[in-house]
Amino acid sequence: MFACQSGNFELVNFLIQNGADSHRVFINHRYPGHDNKRYMIHFACESNNFEIIKLFVDNSNDSDINSLSWDGTPLTIVARGNCVEGAKLLISKGANVNIYSENKDTPILSAAAAGNISMLKLLVDSGADVNAVGANNSTPLSLAFEGKYNACILYLMQKNASARFMIDPPLIAAAKQNNMGLLFFMAQNNIDFNQSDVDGIYFYF
Repeated sequence: MFACQSGNFELVNFLIQNGADSHRVFINHRYPGHDNKRYMIHFACESNNFEIIKLFVDNSNDSDINSLSWDGTPLTIVARGNCVEGAKLLISKGANVNIYSENKDTPILSAAAAGNISMLKLLVDSGADVNAVGANNSTPLSLAFEGKYNACILYLMQKNASARFMIDPPLIAAAKQNNMGLLFFMAQNNIDFNQSDVDGIYFYF
């Protein structure tokens, strides 16, 4: 577990080659729900090291790919850490891009909350729902606004992400944040200030 978290591939590989159990299950009793366990693949994905992720994916059971933990699925963990190659590998092995954890997290919500634009694009291209709704009615767009991740905000607006659960429409939110960078960014990328989202909510009022 700690070797995985360290991101040291040589150490992890050495331990496995010498008999360390790559399928061990860890139970966290602070989480009494169904997702209170973690497999080694979850720790591997947390390493943000593609070689370590690949090592465990290649040695995993099919059911491990979408296994839930207290931090979500392997793909949700990778999306948070922004290991795009690791995400591509998991998706190629059947990872569900829209699966929810018990705390209502999904890969795209994690990517948006972390401001990982490359990961966000990969997930959307792989079928992730740009209007996924998480805890407290959070959405990819609202989370990107909270973090002031301008590239993610622009991309999600271009993908017609809904602003339904935002307190303010995007342009008002940008103005309240004094986020001139976003407004310039939107203007430079030809965002229509009179545009409405998928629910008919206008971006400017």
